[in-house]
Amino acid sequence: MSGRIESEERDLLAAEFAMGTLEGDALERAERLVAEDPTFARDVEAWRQRLGALDRTAAPEKADDALWKRIEQSLDGADDIRTEAAVPGHAPKAAANQNFWKRCAMGGLAASLLLVVGLVTAVATWPAEPLYVAVLLADDRRPGALIQIYENQEVKLVPLQEFAIPAERVFQVWTLPTPQSAPVSIGLLSQARSMRLNLSDLPSPASDQFFEITLEPAGGSPTGLPTGPILYKGNAAETF
Repeated sequence: MSGRIESEERDLLAAEFAMGTLEGDALERAERLVAEDPTFARDVEAWRQRLGALDRTAAPEKADDALWKRIEQSLDGADDIRTEAAVPGHAPKAAANQNFWKRCAMGGLAASLLLVVGLVTAVATWPAEPLYVAVLLADDRRPGALIQIYENQEVKLVPLQEFAIPAERVFQVWTLPTPQSAPVSIGLLSQARSMRLNLSDLPSPASDQFFEITLEPAGGSPTGLPTGPILYKGNAAETF
């Protein structure tokens, strides 16, 4: 168990180093590992490739003032806790907040933090590097789920938020194998959890392949086609 925890911690360190969010001792440790450990260096490069692929699937969006206000309020609460345990010379709250914004100003997407949380949670069970990824977004550009497509046409869906699925309803996952084809159901989701899907009976996945999640009656669409509202949608992008 301890070996698995250490592996997950190293992978999280590699992800944070790839994002550029590390500071202090953690940054020094990551830099030392990159220089001395070829496996860790490959992990960092793999994360850069994954995050770069995700960036290509979603257009940058400026977060609205209400979102920034909520983030600032949560930071204020965290700063209050840190202040109680502060030692002489501790940086003031304004400086701490300023450092935080510097770390998080990556394309102006607050959603990138949610994506990394979902990716780190899922990485331990990936069979290999995904060939394609798709970030499924709501109409307001909030990320709802990540689709990962592998060489064997196995597909994994990773929720990026806690879904509130109404009683007697399910989320149904669809794809368009080709731009001219009708939507094909590839899975039902009754709760927010990672799930494996399979496209083995469909044409090989391709870049820009469309995916969507709709709200349907329990058991899925009665017609075999989407009948409910589209909640999240997005197109696949090649990872390399």
